[in-house]
Amino acid sequence: YAAFSERQRQYDAALRLLKKLEDLYGQDLNSMVAQARIYDFLGDYRAARKEYKAILHAGYRVPPDLKKCILSKTGNN
Repeated sequence: YAAFSERQRQYDAALRLLKKLEDLYGQDLNSMVAQARIYDFLGDYRAARKEYKAILHAGYRVPPDLKKCILSKTGNN
């Protein structure tokens, strides 16, 4: 439902749902990317950059194209 909310541009609702998911089950790569992407849409670049950096340091296997995108958004290209 968070992905649906994001597609409907209901970003606050999507973030609340992702937070609830995180509280119940912990973080995963998909939810972290979704949060960062939503922060980007909202113009909260500081929060987005923080989330992108957390993805790189979380130990997940990040696909090369996603890693390249994250590095460009964090200024580490």
